[in-house]
Amino acid sequence: MKNKKRIGAALTWDDLADTYDRESSGSRRARTLPMDRIFSYFERKKNEYYVHPTEGTIHKIKEIEK
Repeated sequence: MKNKKRIGAALTWDDLADTYDRESSGSRRARTLPMDRIFSYFERKKNEYYVHPTEGTIHKIKEIEK
C-alpha cells in the first residue's frame, strides 16, 4: 500500500515553541530565540512539517494509508 500525506491545521507560534523545546537539543528555549530561527528549524524538517509557500504557515504532516 502506498502512504499518502496530508497536512493538519496551521500550528500556532506557541505550538511551534513547545514542539521546538521538546525536539531540539539546543540549550536555549524557543521563546528566547528569534522567530526566524524557529521557522528555519521547522522548514528544514520537510518530512515532518509542511511550510505553505505563500501563507508562510507551518503544518504537521500526517501520513495516512490508502
